Amino acid sequence: MEIRKLEKLEINKALKLVWDVFLESEAFNYNRSGVEEFRKFLDCRELINSFEIYGTYDRRELVGIIGLQDRQHICLFFVKKYYQRKGIGKELFQKILSLTKENEITVNSSLNAINIYKKMGFTVTDEEQNIKGIRFVPMVYKKNRREVQVLKCRDKEIELGKRTLIMGILNVTPDSFSDGGQHNTLEKAVEHAKKMIEEGVDIIDIGGESTRPGYVEISAQEEIDRVIPVIKKVVELGAIVSVDTYKNEVAKAAFEAGAHILNDIWGLQYDNGEMAEVVKKYDVPVIAMHNQNGKEYREDIIMTMKKFFEKTYKIAESYGISKERIILDPGIGFGKGIDENLEVLSRLQELRDLGRLLLGTSRKRFIGTILGEIPPEERVDGTVATTVIGIEKGVDIVRVHDVLSNKRAAMITDKIIKR
Repeated sequence: MEIRKLEKLEINKALKLVWDVFLESEAFNYNRSGVEEFRKFLDCRELINSFEIYGTYDRRELVGIIGLQDRQHICLFFVKKYYQRKGIGKELFQKILSLTKENEITVNSSLNAINIYKKMGFTVTDEEQNIKGIRFVPMVYKKNRREVQVLKCRDKEIELGKRTLIMGILNVTPDSFSDGGQHNTLEKAVEHAKKMIEEGVDIIDIGGESTRPGYVEISAQEEIDRVIPVIKKVVELGAIVSVDTYKNEVAKAAFEAGAHILNDIWGLQYDNGEMAEVVKKYDVPVIAMHNQNGKEYREDIIMTMKKFFEKTYKIAESYGISKERIILDPGIGFGKGIDENLEVLSRLQELRDLGRLLLGTSRKRFIGTILGEIPPEERVDGTVATTVIGIEKGVDIVRVHDVLSNKRAAMITDKIIKR
């Protein structure tokens, strides 16, 4: 396949491709006057000649085109049906991204192409419109989605967006799915924390209750007894510490012990606002994870997650907690099967417009399943792959068991994406 800018002599071939594909898959969305208006648009050679048009050739056959107006607005984007399944559209769009220096690219999407554009990273900017019989939805792709934000974490600070931050997992539990029992003494936990610090970890996430599928809930006091001695020691090492809990009593004790961040698997929604009160009192940032009981989704999964996070934002607002203090976690593996996990990972960029993102896929079951039912300790390579994908789609923090391998992958990915 060859992608190149089309010369004026090739425009007739491009317009024929557009019209053929339009009649085959688009025209049913318009009334008769809409079809006529689109034909007039294509026949306006003065206008068409003002576009930059790039095409994909399969040998001598033109199979897809993308046209830009002012290097910012996609005015033509058509691929022959057979080649749509070969990813030609994505290749054309990536070509445009590599050529234009504009931070935003806009498109007026036909109704049946909205989801296609969403998968490429576009988001809807306005309601459906109708001009001269042509129905469309305005959408935008933001290239520069990684502006730097300094987030105060009590007596510490982290920078979001400058580079991908690594959150290291420190489970002081006997039954976590991957590392249960490995660090459940104070000495072992501190030793592992030191190792992660040497490897360049940015945040250490300390949890005292396993939340793996089928976990048995423990009391708040038992969780406190497990995590507080470890938190105190790790804070003494100079690390930024987050506490992984959904119980407000545990969170309060953790912040009294010096923890800096709350990591809540129920996104402030587990209780009746007690957790939000604790967050406000200690003025800490929140990692709010999407979660639900069961794996059934009655509507689009990303829409469901957005509604969940909007509820988190409302709770936070009612307690005077700024939206900018909340980092969103899509909750891979929580209330989701393998298909749902993969769907969310492929569409992470649709959540990025809501806020900053943390991704936690480390050694999870879906990775083991894809790789042939391998055990958790052999899922490092699969985890690294998801780290790279997450960064490409706008994630700011990755939560991992294996700090060094994921940090190295993040450094390379950041160098490519954030240059």
